[in-house]
Amino acid sequence: MIRPADDYDLYEDNKPFSIRKDKVTLRLLNKELIPPWNPNIIIRNIFDMGIYYVTGDENMIREEDIEFNNISEEKLYEIAVNKMIKEYDITISPAETENKIANAFLLNIENANECNSAPNNCVSLIYPGILKNFAEKQHSNLYILPLNIEYVYIFTETDIKRKCKAENKSKKEVLIAMEEYLQKQIEDYDNKVEIDILSRYRIPILSYKILYYNRTYNELYALKNGKIDKTAGKYELLPENKQKEVPS
Repeated sequence: MIRPADDYDLYEDNKPFSIRKDKVTLRLLNKELIPPWNPNIIIRNIFDMGIYYVTGDENMIREEDIEFNNISEEKLYEIAVNKMIKEYDITISPAETENKIANAFLLNIENANECNSAPNNCVSLIYPGILKNFAEKQHSNLYILPLNIEYVYIFTETDIKRKCKAENKSKKEVLIAMEEYLQKQIEDYDNKVEIDILSRYRIPILSYKILYYNRTYNELYALKNGKIDKTAGKYELLPENKQKEVPS
């Protein structure tokens, strides 16, 4: 777990520090749970989630740090993502439906898949080419159920349509059911864990929203009431050809 900024010598007198670009990694978390110890922490927004940057010794990177290093946030993002791709194995594989978290709702949709990566599975959502390649292989756009930072389930639009046909329901009805399922999981989580923010870090929530991935545009959208929420905007993923050598 990341400690408060006051515990770091690097943050004494709020002095910026030199960033080792080959040591920068990303964390993805619900924005409500991102440590609020320094208001200048750089956060890249993805709907109700936030990406933040940490160094090899888990220091959180702030606006003054990138200014001190004369690097843009966009460039730092590219560097961090491509470093993590080289360092970690990233896969989307069939979900283990016997897993205690994958309950009846998941069992009722054929061919559920889940993200697998480090430092936590949810980060694989933002890696260049991961969703794109999987979607192209399946010849389908995707729906994403972000249960928490370790369990991110992916369903093809084709499988959602099969579920609609099997249950004689509209796609909107099935997607609303998925949204309700996610909210129920979050409510159960809140009832089991103390509200204290440090306790919530034991099983961090990722998002309150079902996501939709469009493979043509390589973009993520958030759903609301079974439809794309146009007011939430979109998030464009980094294309696979953006991968470059990581500078030292």
